[in-house]
Amino acid sequence: MSNGNGKNGRAPRMADPVFRRRLAIRAALVAALVALGAFSMVIGKGHTIVLDDMAAKDGSYEAIRACAVKVGRGKDIEMTRGVRELVTVTGQRFKLAVDWLDGSAPLVKSIDIPFGQEYVIVYLPRLKAGIEPWIEPFFPFDQVPDEPAAPAPLEPAAPKP
Repeated sequence: MSNGNGKNGRAPRMADPVFRRRLAIRAALVAALVALGAFSMVIGKGHTIVLDDMAAKDGSYEAIRACAVKVGRGKDIEMTRGVRELVTVTGQRFKLAVDWLDGSAPLVKSIDIPFGQEYVIVYLPRLKAGIEPWIEPFFPFDQVPDEPAAPAPLEPAAPKP
């Protein structure tokens, strides 16, 4: 006969200290795995940086004759006037180091990229001239909406005589 405390006169499971300790350990392990997965996703997220060395269409700034750019831990990239280069980086934060190769002082900037942004463009002439914004989101693919399909006829077409 049961006295209301559980099976065979034992205390309910939640009152058992060993059960609560095991449950707490399992919950902590699940939380740690979820946190590790989120951390890995943020750290391992890749971004593409477009380095732009072109003059403005409105003539507000000129392209840089030559410069050496280093993004993150990558190799130096030699750039000349009118060129765009793609660089892939991993993570949300990295350093951009630019040597202008014209006697100007080299420049080092720290850049943070939002998690959801796949591509950004860095305008090197704007950066040298101090024009803001020198970094912007970039959309490499035409984002043209699909054309709506023609509605289907409701009635069959009459035969032609």
